[in-house]
Amino acid sequence: MWKSKFRYVAIILVLISFLLGCAGPREAEQKLDSVVLLPQLNFELEDFIGKKIWALGFYGDARFTGDGVGFLVLDFYRLIVDEKLPNDSFARLDGDLPPYDMNGAELLVYGEVKDFGQTYDVYTILPTPLITVERYHIVTPPQEVGGGAQNLSSLLAELSLFPATTVLAQGAAAAGTRAKDCDRALIISGGVDANNNYARYRDNIIGKYKKLKELGFTDNQTGVLYNDGSALNVTGTNIVDDKASKQKIKDILEKYKDEMEASCTLTIFVTDHGTGYNEGQGYHGARPAFSGETGKTYPENQFKIDLKRKVYKDSVWTNPNGEVWWVHIDKETNKLQLYKKEGGQWVLKGEDSDGDGRVTEAETGQDIDGDGDTDGVGWSEGALGAWQHRNNEWDTDGDGASDVRARWDGTKYVVERLKDGEWKKMGEDTNDDHVIDNADGGIDWNLDGDTNDQMGFHEGINLWGDEVLWDDEFAEMLKPLHDKGIHIVIEMAQCFAGGFIENLKGIVDKIVTFSGEDTKHWNRDDGHGGYYAADEKAFVDSLAGIDLGSWNEAFDKAKEADRQRWEAEGSKPGEENDYEKWEKPLIKTESTFQEKNGEYRLRLKIPEELKDKVYDIEIFFGLQKPRWDKGEVLQLPEGFSKEEIAGGIKIKSTNPFPLTILEFKLKGATNAESIRIHITDKEHRNLGYIMPEKLPWPVYTRSAEISDWAEILGLYTGTEDYVDGITVQIPRSAYIEFMITRLNVYLDSTDPSITEEMKEGIGKLLEFLDEASYSDRQWAADIYMDSYFEAQKAAMPPTDVLLVSFAASAESVSDESGCRSTLMISFDGRDLTDGDYLVTQVIVEVNGEVWHDSGTISTVHYQNSVGGQVGCGETFNIEVTATNEKGQTATSTGSITTPVPELEL
Repeated sequence: MWKSKFRYVAIILVLISFLLGCAGPREAEQKLDSVVLLPQLNFELEDFIGKKIWALGFYGDARFTGDGVGFLVLDFYRLIVDEKLPNDSFARLDGDLPPYDMNGAELLVYGEVKDFGQTYDVYTILPTPLITVERYHIVTPPQEVGGGAQNLSSLLAELSLFPATTVLAQGAAAAGTRAKDCDRALIISGGVDANNNYARYRDNIIGKYKKLKELGFTDNQTGVLYNDGSALNVTGTNIVDDKASKQKIKDILEKYKDEMEASCTLTIFVTDHGTGYNEGQGYHGARPAFSGETGKTYPENQFKIDLKRKVYKDSVWTNPNGEVWWVHIDKETNKLQLYKKEGGQWVLKGEDSDGDGRVTEAETGQDIDGDGDTDGVGWSEGALGAWQHRNNEWDTDGDGASDVRARWDGTKYVVERLKDGEWKKMGEDTNDDHVIDNADGGIDWNLDGDTNDQMGFHEGINLWGDEVLWDDEFAEMLKPLHDKGIHIVIEMAQCFAGGFIENLKGIVDKIVTFSGEDTKHWNRDDGHGGYYAADEKAFVDSLAGIDLGSWNEAFDKAKEADRQRWEAEGSKPGEENDYEKWEKPLIKTESTFQEKNGEYRLRLKIPEELKDKVYDIEIFFGLQKPRWDKGEVLQLPEGFSKEEIAGGIKIKSTNPFPLTILEFKLKGATNAESIRIHITDKEHRNLGYIMPEKLPWPVYTRSAEISDWAEILGLYTGTEDYVDGITVQIPRSAYIEFMITRLNVYLDSTDPSITEEMKEGIGKLLEFLDEASYSDRQWAADIYMDSYFEAQKAAMPPTDVLLVSFAASAESVSDESGCRSTLMISFDGRDLTDGDYLVTQVIVEVNGEVWHDSGTISTVHYQNSVGGQVGCGETFNIEVTATNEKGQTATSTGSITTPVPELEL
């Protein structure tokens, strides 16, 4: 849950003492009369242009946008989450700026006010104050952030916001699915305007573009919609196709639909600002969901619209005796406070203790009006001049016209919604605290006359300018591709990204988000006072393919990378990211499959909980691993039929699938790693998918007497399937008869090694075989043969019983002390026989030097990691060797070159 760290910049109790360190007494006294709060500076910008003022706020350095211009903000943390800045909450800074290690410090800055957009010829949604800083004073130093050095060299000052670079080596790990010619990719980053288009988004786009190239995508297969269409160059080539707008996104998705074939994959990356509703923050423009939204809902009587920043009224004046007074509104208590300038400092003399909106002489004991006594009424609301109450309007449906507004009606704030061409009241501030909330009875969002209902909100992606792509709009754009049979995988890192899941599930095959439906996405300190998306970067670095398994692995590594950075920064609960993902649910079954030369034997077992529910199964070619170019059904059980569907095949029945084992024969890709099967109900609604366990294709050697095999062959009279053998091929039907014969021999045997308990089991097995269906008799034969030839396992090569793999990563940092890299290697050794040949030792060598030796172990799976500090730009050869209890060994080798951070001037 978002926990606001907003601090009202209102209390300047020791203002003079701060400023005297930067200016002489006469100059300080003159300039103090022009202290301006950031909301007022934004609201009245035209009046301040060309004037020199003092302003107070928190400092954000120029690396956030990379345009050489810094920030002065009410809330520093708004710079490190992926939600656009509130329009009236900040100013831009140039001139004499603090160093980078002052990021997050509370500053008093002094300088001339300009218009940022006009001065730098850039686009901003609203006119933005720019203060050209002549001097500044640090009121509160930045908070300690875990990890890195705070003093940066001049070299580091010229680096981009993200100097750290990570390279992932897959080692012997299985490669993910690479792009084919029919696959497409899309990267979206809106950025809003020159104030919100952070440098981290440009870095993320470039990193994702490079990853797509690594996975096999060409420039013709990759679309990049960025900001206003400004160029981003990678190795001298502009990778941006167009600006990030709804129309451009719609255009490119329609183009992809026409170009892509069924069963191909569309990969979408979003790195941007997001918008939505958060209870702690209150309402600030999210689109209400009156219908069609199935996400979180909130009680109407608990909504909050905070308008305190819209109200201001400060005044500095001189009475007839030449005394300088300052009446200041404390934004936390909403009370007037009275200060008097004495000896070059502001001294607090009293406040409005009874809450009547004025500071009286009786309350302060001061001769405020200079008439020689303290019996006057003092400085009331009227004496201070008109209060400033700024209105607020929101265009929640994106049609270019405001449809929700908070309006000052002369006595209080009223919140209204436009319905049927008329503004209708939803709530009002009844207790004069400038917040409309549950203390005022809540907000009647649906205008039904009460505040007893639940309301939800849509979530959106901020595009270029004021435009927002909402969750239901995105779903509508993607549905035609889904209906064609195109598979869609999406990664989203903007604030409120989790809210897209409800709209997109069932349309996309996979979506991963780095924030929840009502939470922000936090970026992390890079150790040098800059901020980057630790999770987003780790996801891209770790992504090995466009298949769902690779996305799951990369998502897990992204979460771990962010968790480590979060812990390094102090594990602050309010800054922990929420992670969500969705794909069709995996249903556990006892189903199995075997594959050889592209022929699949599928044994489907519907679980008990789905009894009488399953009517179809679908096999989509693009979701298999490896992907199938095409597929066909070779054999079906009785009562089943097949049909071709977009990008796959469907097997269906007029009756629900039985709970008994069903055997199918299919034709697909060779060297199968897995097979994914979607199951649907009578109305063809998706129930989820199953991943049958892969069993080895049975290879049987001759273990019986020659006369036995001759007898078996003599029994064969049909044309049914053959069972592979090294020296002979045995008809499966004949083998079943042979097995029954041998079982009867065991049953009649007088051999004392065959116990009565064994005979009882053999008898039950014979009864089963006598009554079993043909497919179940085949299944029994497979079990018998597996047991009969178990001894052959001892002769299997190490590659069939022992697996060793590793992954390596290197992260390099350059600063005033030089360049250094951290090399990390994660590795494992696995017994593929599930306990028959346990792993007894694993050794890791780097450039011939042993970095890790497990010593003597005895386990099915050994997993560990090792790391060390090394130099930048060096190549390291890695060899991981595992040994099992049979003395067999397996080795995996690879190399990695540690990166050298590039200068980005």
